[in-house]
Amino acid sequence: MRILMGITVLKTAALAGLFSCILALAGAFSGVTVSSHAITAAEVRTEADLREFVEHAVDEYYAEFLLKQHCDLTTLDLGGAADLLPQYLPNFGINDLSPASIQTLSAETVKKLISLFNSPGIQSYFPGGLDIWEACDFPDSSSFREVFGSGDGNWRSGSIYIFVLDENKTMLFHGADQNLESGTLGNNAGGTDDVGDLIIDGVEKTPGGVFVDCYWDEPTTGRSWKRSYVVDPFEYLQLDPPSDSPGIIFGSGIYPTDNPPSECQIVEPPAGSSGGGCAIAAGSDSTSRGIAFNLLLTVSAFFLAISLKSRAMNR
Repeated sequence: MRILMGITVLKTAALAGLFSCILALAGAFSGVTVSSHAITAAEVRTEADLREFVEHAVDEYYAEFLLKQHCDLTTLDLGGAADLLPQYLPNFGINDLSPASIQTLSAETVKKLISLFNSPGIQSYFPGGLDIWEACDFPDSSSFREVFGSGDGNWRSGSIYIFVLDENKTMLFHGADQNLESGTLGNNAGGTDDVGDLIIDGVEKTPGGVFVDCYWDEPTTGRSWKRSYVVDPFEYLQLDPPSDSPGIIFGSGIYPTDNPPSECQIVEPPAGSSGGGCAIAAGSDSTSRGIAFNLLLTVSAFFLAISLKSRAMNR
């Protein structure tokens, strides 16, 4: 009897573990990343800090600034999906989609609301997809300075700053040198890789975010190896970009104190160029998903073993 009770307890625990793991896996693939801490430029020390800093910048611009201040979701034609919203909106602390209601929400809650619009239940009403950007009035590129400011502050500390460029390598915002804005990043010659090409190629290969190594002079320390984290904001937010918008990339970088990786051969750029390129270092959000998937397999195998053992003993 004790053996059977023990097996029952183990099976129950395994089921609970499997269920928890499924929930964790669902969270890993939910497409919405919520930062637990709004990190500032002065706090960036590691690659993990750098990634959080860039993702926080995306949240601040698209969720806090655009969606909360420049969008009116009541103008969206939701058709039959509109009847579903009243049962969901109270979960977000609002009863309607009016700008006044949306502006009371935190950026994190706005992102969760976005995930509702991306849910299969809502999207099933829109064979061509629901474009929430149709409800937004996009300001011009100067709005990046309106959000991230200039000089020292939460978005600039020493050599840590936010930059934004488009798919044509045009610098839309540079937190350290406004003179670089509207110019093309990394028009390099002399056999070294173009920094703009490195960044764009890296984001295209790893849409969820990637670390890129390049030459970029840091005037106060004399170091030249820079590691930047760059990401497509729409991929990060799991939203299709506006139909008439060029590709956008957010990024920031640090100057590691150790030596460049062996595959990264720093080459002094020609006079007058902005930087030189080197290798792309892989980095995306696939790690957490892989861990969750492996955990699911482990728990599933454990549950299967318990079940087979129980059947054998019952015989």
